[in-house]
Amino acid sequence: MADDQFDALLARIPEIAKAVNAFTSPEIQQAAFELLVATMSDEDAPVKPPKDPSKTITKSAKKTVRKTSAASDTPADVSKPKRQISASPPKIDKDLDLVPKGKRSFKEFVASTQPANNNERVLVAAYWLTHEIDEDATTRDRIFTCFRDSAWPIPTDLSNTISQTGSKNLLSSTRTEIRVSVNGINFVEHTMLKRPPLA
Repeated sequence: MADDQFDALLARIPEIAKAVNAFTSPEIQQAAFELLVATMSDEDAPVKPPKDPSKTITKSAKKTVRKTSAASDTPADVSKPKRQISASPPKIDKDLDLVPKGKRSFKEFVASTQPANNNERVLVAAYWLTHEIDEDATTRDRIFTCFRDSAWPIPTDLSNTISQTGSKNLLSSTRTEIRVSVNGINFVEHTMLKRPPLA
């Protein structure tokens, strides 16, 4: 290589380095470096195609390349769904009137239905809220308020208890709205309200 060629090559080293560093695999960087140096040192010589990188990469590097390729096909914001954080604890609804004028109070309704377990208590609260005081749908906080008013033990996970009551086809509910199903209405009106009064 003549001195002037060497000086020209030396001057282009930063350009070569920039091109080589665009690759992440050391093996590909080496092949690119050799090709660029050979091309720039003898621009009249025919350019040889680079070696097939897959033949020069080690097994561990191949695994890395495969993982990188697979990751590049996946959108960055796609990830496994995370478990939802449990809902905040229920709170008393201070706007709820449990002794409405001209209607049965919640305590009177409880006395006439005699709920025997938490599922029945949830059902009684939901029924009273949606049928006795004519709400279209009710909420977990309002059911919680009914539990507190009746001094019933609060379930550890009230949301789960409401879900269990729904799984018995007594409620029809979403995350924010709770309604009594037809089965629930029948159970309250034809079973619970017909229980003999406590002695």
